Amino acid sequence: MNKKTIITMMLALVAMAGLAQTKNYTIQGNLSEVAKATAKQGVSFDSVTIVNTVTNEVTTRCTIQDGVFTIKGTIDKPFCAMLCIWSSASVNGDRKSKKSRLPIIIEPGDIMFDGNRQIPVIS
Repeated sequence: MNKKTIITMMLALVAMAGLAQTKNYTIQGNLSEVAKATAKQGVSFDSVTIVNTVTNEVTTRCTIQDGVFTIKGTIDKPFCAMLCIWSSASVNGDRKSKKSRLPIIIEPGDIMFDGNRQIPVIS
């Protein structure tokens, strides 16, 4: 092989490797004020899931601690999703769960989510 062919092949491999790279994202969520207010009513925020709206696939799941959560992941390209926040409350002695859904675009980088005034309270 001549020198030009080798250089061309190496450049092609570098370009293909760049296309195949995944990118990291982090979602930092804060529900602490709502969690404190609703705890008095027996409501607790339990977990968060990210659901891809095209495939309905749950891509990520994490627990909520003291109203705060952090989701980390990798993606090939941005996508539309639903941020599903699971809460539960005691109703007539039974524990009932509820899901609040909020649309979100998952893209590379840091995403800050302050849901203290956006999450409906279980009544």
